[in-house]
Amino acid sequence: MKQTSTHQRRCPDCDAHNDPGAVKCWLCSRPLSAQDDLVVAELVHEGRSSVSETLFAVLTVATAGLSLLLILGALNTDPGIAAMVALCVAPAFVATAVRMLGRRARGKPFSWQTTFLTFVVSVTAVIGLICVLIVALVIALIVICFRMLGGM
Repeated sequence: MKQTSTHQRRCPDCDAHNDPGAVKCWLCSRPLSAQDDLVVAELVHEGRSSVSETLFAVLTVATAGLSLLLILGALNTDPGIAAMVALCVAPAFVATAVRMLGRRARGKPFSWQTTFLTFVVSVTAVIGLICVLIVALVIALIVICFRMLGGM
């Protein structure tokens, strides 16, 4: 990692970052003074990926490929299980894609670690939600059965 620094002026009213030679804030038009200077340090990636980056890249691609193989294999033998696997994995893929595209749109970097961990957390959340729904359905079924038996 290489460290570069730039001098910017921060507006005390709206907290906007302005060019070093700015006389007034670009956002709120407030006049800037010499006391509004700020030094911002920025880390710049030099392009070499670390071992952990490579590991998480392989894990992410392997997880996506394994999920697809699981769905296709289950679809061939038991479409009901394929639907359950797809129900668990598809929202996780969508959540991961939305989060990564959102980070890219905001100009924030993301790594393979972030992508993989977002996918794992999303799958866990979806499976947890499905388990909660199943428990709620079982409880509702038990309550309905007791009411029907009590009403006889």
